[in-house]
Amino acid sequence: MKNSYLIIAAILLGAFQSWAQTADDVIAKHVDAIGGREKVKAINTMKLSGLFDVGGGVQIPFTNYYTRPDKMKIEATFQGMTQQIVVDGDSGWQINPFMGSKDPEPMNGDQFKMMKQQADFEGHLVDFKDKGYTAEFLGQEDFEGSQVNKISLSNKDGEQVTYYLDAETNLLLKETQKLKMADNEVESETIYGDYKAESGVLMAHSMENKSPGQQGSQKITINTVEVNVPIDDAIFKMPPKSETTK
Repeated sequence: MKNSYLIIAAILLGAFQSWAQTADDVIAKHVDAIGGREKVKAINTMKLSGLFDVGGGVQIPFTNYYTRPDKMKIEATFQGMTQQIVVDGDSGWQINPFMGSKDPEPMNGDQFKMMKQQADFEGHLVDFKDKGYTAEFLGQEDFEGSQVNKISLSNKDGEQVTYYLDAETNLLLKETQKLKMADNEVESETIYGDYKAESGVLMAHSMENKSPGQQGSQKITINTVEVNVPIDDAIFKMPPKSETTK
C-alpha cells in the first residue's frame, strides 16, 4: 500500500511540476538548448541550400539568403527556370516564371506578411516579447512517443503559432500556425528533425510541411549551411522590368 501511495505521489508531483512551468521558463530552456541567445544573435548572415521534395519524385533545388534585419531571398530552380522570392525589410517582390511571369512583381499585403515571418531566420521564440508576441504555456502532451511542452504565441495581427518542444531536449519537434489572409484563416503544420550544429547553434535540417485540405506533404532537406558569409545587399533590391514588357 505504501508503494502505491508513493507512485501516486510521484505522478501528482510530475503533473504539478509540468504545470508549474511558465511559458517564459519553457522558451528560455529552448533558447539555451539550441545554443543560447548570444550565439544566435552572433549570426548576421546565412546562406543555405537544399532540396524541396514536392512529391511524385520531383525535387527542386533551392538556395536561401538571409541578412539582418528581415532580409531574405529564395531561389528555386526547376526545368531551367528560377523562381525568386524576396523580402527587403518592409517590402517584398517576386519573379515567378512558373506562372508565366519573367518580370519582378511586388508582393501583395497578405503574401508579404507571410513571407516576412520566414525572413526572421532565428525564429519567433528568440526575443519573442520584443517581436510583439504574447506567450502561453498549454501544458504537455505526447507527440510520436515524446512528451512535449506546448507553447502558444500570438500577436495583434491575429497570427497564432503553437510550438511543440521536446520536454527532454527542449528542441522544436512540431509547429502549427494560423494566419489571417484577407477573409480566410490559413493553417499549416511543420515537423522538424535532423538537428545539426551550425556555428554553435542547433538547426533543423529536415522539415515536412502539411496543410489542411491538401494531399501529401512537402519535404525540405537542407544540405549546406554557411554562416556569416558576405551577401551583397543588392540581391534584395527589386530589379526594373525588362524593356519588352514596359
